[in-house]
Amino acid sequence: MKIIQITNEFSFGNGRAEVIKELSRYLSKNFDVEIWYQYSNQRGLPETNTKLIRLSGTFDLLRRLRRIKEKTIIVSNFGRYQPIIAIASSLNKNIVNIVIDYVNPPRMASNASWLANLKVEILCQFVYRFGNKKVVAISEYSRHLLIKKYGVSPDKIEKILLGIDSRKYSPKKLENHSKIRIGCFSRFGDSKNIDLLLNHIQDFKEKELWLAGARDSSSKKKAYERGVNLARTNKNLKIFTDLNEEEKLKFLNSLDIFVYPSLWEGFGLPILEAMSCGKPAIVFNRFAMPELVSSGSNGFVVNSEKEMTERINLLAKNKTLRIKMGRRAREFAEK
Repeated sequence: MKIIQITNEFSFGNGRAEVIKELSRYLSKNFDVEIWYQYSNQRGLPETNTKLIRLSGTFDLLRRLRRIKEKTIIVSNFGRYQPIIAIASSLNKNIVNIVIDYVNPPRMASNASWLANLKVEILCQFVYRFGNKKVVAISEYSRHLLIKKYGVSPDKIEKILLGIDSRKYSPKKLENHSKIRIGCFSRFGDSKNIDLLLNHIQDFKEKELWLAGARDSSSKKKAYERGVNLARTNKNLKIFTDLNEEEKLKFLNSLDIFVYPSLWEGFGLPILEAMSCGKPAIVFNRFAMPELVSSGSNGFVVNSEKEMTERINLLAKNKTLRIKMGRRAREFAEK
């Protein structure tokens, strides 16, 4: 049996691309696996041994789906291609369509007009309820949304939480640094809300703020550019981009506190990666993020910017608490 993963973007440093890559690596032990994608960003493709096929557009996808003559599982996420895949699977009995819900619809509709919102809602109803064999929810929040908002039968949903290699993301002793180091690893996109941390740079006078991740050319807030400009005059702020895997691990291990201000997350893989490196995490009480952080145990779940700065200061002043929460964070990530 063949398994084909289909995605719009497959780029180095993209969180979803990393999930697709790791899933393909695991599945390829027992199945013939391919990844179909339309484009990658300026950073290029992730390193993978899986066969890659670049789609030239909608008609190319339709042509390839029509040619499928053997039993094939299509694994895809909600996106521009999903309605096409859903229709193709209903016409071609050799295709079994499985949708992974990354809680995309709210993200797509957040800044859109009422007409765009309506279009997204109609597509969701069709794709999630009728256009697939199974829907994979990557968090309890995702499962709840599918049932309550889109009317998907609970029997049709499989909840499979994302995971990481805790042997790879493990605590490592690095050189000591004199100031408490707060950090975030995330794409510099508007939905990741990195601007919030930059807005509070003056609150971190005796601390360092390190930010790393991929640039986002579609960002309206231009968080990366703003961060670079601020770093020129603020020695406590450092901006990193285009980190390879080794550099990313070193970055996470160099932090004392991990803060993730994202506006919405279907899961929050960077949070789990940082926790696996033994870092207490501070996240906002939004979407699936509270499922990873148990407030007061392995980090803090906050409801406001004021509470965020208070929790950062609490951890910064209390090394014993940081170490204790970091150990619990590591234990959670290993489960």
